[in-house]
Amino acid sequence: MPELEEYVVDVVHYTSGFIVRKIQKNKALCKTCDSFLTVDDNNNQNSSKLFQLKNRGKLINVSSDVHKTCLVTEYIIRICNEDLLRKKNIKLILSLKALNELSSDNTIFNSKEIKEHILQQDLLDNHRSQLLKLIVDCYITLRLHHFAKSHTFAISGRNIRHNYTKQILFHNQ
Repeated sequence: MPELEEYVVDVVHYTSGFIVRKIQKNKALCKTCDSFLTVDDNNNQNSSKLFQLKNRGKLINVSSDVHKTCLVTEYIIRICNEDLLRKKNIKLILSLKALNELSSDNTIFNSKEIKEHILQQDLLDNHRSQLLKLIVDCYITLRLHHFAKSHTFAISGRNIRHNYTKQILFHNQ
């Protein structure tokens, strides 16, 4: 996987905190899996510059595994950028490509604790694969919403009526 720009890596790290918060809020995770999503150290030197700048105590510092997963997903989205409007079921296509790329990487969610935790579960549908699917799906959904909003803004332009409510009524908007 080629390197992304430092700015993109920082934004992905910042965004992955939102992804983790959304997963923790909406999905019922076991305590073991929940502990693999975050890092307790708020003064982590490995965190992004944007995260350090914006953090006032409420942001979630994600683990390196979640950050790598989001980076791989961002890379896949950037590769398939031209296909986002042309193909049907693009979310499924992007998810499969990202999960395929992540399945070959043995460093993500591969600690001793998670291996012991996985031994108690089904081989093909364990908590590691469920975590990867959740992270990838949430990140792709977020990015597709952003892409759709940017595309709509590019097509329609700026909404003038929001700023000049009474004056625009005479311009048929």
